[in-house]
Amino acid sequence: MFLILRNFVLSFALVVGYFSDESALEQLSWQDCLREAAKNHPDLIVA
Repeated sequence: MFLILRNFVLSFALVVGYFSDESALEQLSWQDCLREAAKNHPDLIVA
């Protein structure tokens, strides 16, 4: 019984997390991707 409840709760949390992330719906251009990479991963610029 505990395993079934635990699996249900984990599945529910995954589904809610998947559908609640609205930032994933944002479309980025190639320039936006490069800008984000440069801002968040400076080691990529060095390479």
